[in-house]
Amino acid sequence: MQKNPVTMKPLKIGSRFFVQKLDDVTIYPKELKLNYLNADMKQQYIELCAQHMQDELELNLINKKDELVWKACVRHDELTSSVLPPAQEDLTPSVFHSVQDAPPSSSSDCHFIEQYREQLIQRTTNVAAVLDMLHGQILDEEQYQKISSRETNQEKMRELYTLVPGWNHYCKDQLYKALKAKNRFLIADLEWS
Repeated sequence: MQKNPVTMKPLKIGSRFFVQKLDDVTIYPKELKLNYLNADMKQQYIELCAQHMQDELELNLINKKDELVWKACVRHDELTSSVLPPAQEDLTPSVFHSVQDAPPSSSSDCHFIEQYREQLIQRTTNVAAVLDMLHGQILDEEQYQKISSRETNQEKMRELYTLVPGWNHYCKDQLYKALKAKNRFLIADLEWS
């Protein structure tokens, strides 16, 4: 979800910023470094995950000196998006068809696909089939074509991972399910490691 980018004070390239701590909300990444990015480059995003959404959520971006530099409000009705599952507001494990479809829980705040990013990039062999499963559901045509045009499986996975910071939990779960369906021995090996 895009919000107004106007800040309350000028920001310096290289400065670090944080979303002020919110109760019962997971924030990833916890810290963001302000970088200059051309308009055609993948922009930086922060992911917020909440088990239960209130009517509205106030977001405050602060710098290392605890100074407020940006403020926004997210309302429940703004959360309707093409990447959310239809008629599904609460993104808890109930979006899975069975417990076997759900990624294993972790003691860290990272999703399975984030926790094993390096291994999945290096070891996923059937990337084309994974992309086919995500096409039209998570990936639009342009994203699908851009990723598919990469030469090696590792390059395709790296390109796919450039999208992950902007994904919600549901999208990450769909990638996990696709990887498990098309690379089940790799996922089993990582789950038991």
